[in-house]
Amino acid sequence: MAYFGDNLFSGAYDDEASYGVQDASAYVAFESTLPQMSPAREVEELQLSSPSDMVGRDRVVGSSHGGSLTFGGPLRSQLATYDADTGAGTALIEGPLMLLLREAIGDKTTGTWVSSDIGAGSDANTWEGTAATPAPGDCYGVAADTTGALRAAGFIKSVSGFTFTMFEDSIAVPVNGDELIPMITMYPGGTAPVSKSFKIVGTDAEHKVTALGCIPSKVILDVAPGKQPTAEFTYDVDSFNFYSSGGGLLTPAAHQRIPALIGNNGGRLWLDGDTLQDGTAEPMGTCGFAGVRIEIDLELGVIPCGGSASGVATVYVRRRNAKVTFTIPHVSTWITAPMSKFQDSLVNGTTMSISAMCGDTIGQFFGVLIPAARVIAEPGYGSNDGTMGFTVEMEPTAYDGDTSGAGAADAPLRVVFG
Repeated sequence: MAYFGDNLFSGAYDDEASYGVQDASAYVAFESTLPQMSPAREVEELQLSSPSDMVGRDRVVGSSHGGSLTFGGPLRSQLATYDADTGAGTALIEGPLMLLLREAIGDKTTGTWVSSDIGAGSDANTWEGTAATPAPGDCYGVAADTTGALRAAGFIKSVSGFTFTMFEDSIAVPVNGDELIPMITMYPGGTAPVSKSFKIVGTDAEHKVTALGCIPSKVILDVAPGKQPTAEFTYDVDSFNFYSSGGGLLTPAAHQRIPALIGNNGGRLWLDGDTLQDGTAEPMGTCGFAGVRIEIDLELGVIPCGGSASGVATVYVRRRNAKVTFTIPHVSTWITAPMSKFQDSLVNGTTMSISAMCGDTIGQFFGVLIPAARVIAEPGYGSNDGTMGFTVEMEPTAYDGDTSGAGAADAPLRVVFG
């Protein structure tokens, strides 16, 4: 008999052809923390008759439907074998956690790689192209040379001919001859997540647990300064199943790391950055902007069915919601006496943009943009690591500043890999 230890394990998932029905033909291994499994079952404790004192009453036991699966880990981008300079038509591949994140968010767009597309006359807010016409809303980068070095990246707000106006000033100014680099830009959309079967396996063939009928219910992105961006996923589960065969550790495909969010890696966190658009390179962003967590909640609907194995026909996404929490020091930038700008946002509905990015190499880039967000609760105030400041909670609000309504344009939340 071999015991299933919690220090050696593997996780993998597979799309289901129908809700709650396992299809083990194409499991994809992924790297994560130990998945936390919380099985649930409908159990009613009625006041039924009992033959004796201290004899427990019988329960009414329902289906095995219910429970949750939670796991997380550092975000990864392109495959380790990804060629940083292969020219036009280069495929951008969704890694395992990238795909799960994109399904939770909704949809995606991918741009087109054009070699030596940047012309003379660019600044940090206006990129001058020579041939390509990227779509507003999408995130693009510019590469300094053929080694994969990423000079800067940003979200395109408008396109006029071959002139691209950016949502906010980029970290650096593109140089004549730079390449225009496409990114995977994820944005909210009506595309429903495909139900998944997850399996957690140990070192021995006896160690295998599956979770069937898994639909995402929450994703938390953590983009703290100085650390690698991470994601925590929570799935609603139809049923858990336990096996004494089919186990054994798995080897996930190697994907490139997203680096720590620091300036040496092209990192920047910026609050209200779109209010400064003077074309000057902006490598610093907002100092003190910390503890940034983006929580995506999916409201799920349940369709019951007496003829299904678990009493549930399917679970679907009714609506996606998002909120952002962070801390920020008390400095004059955020004061409009007698209120803070965060109180003003709550009271008057004023909005601020939120952006994050890190990665100075093609294939290792990650970015986030919320073009307009407003405060939804009275900001907290007090000491945070020795500095007085605010604890703020915001939600994305409607935005229509891009010159197109298609794809990622005007999207209230965008998450990027590239």
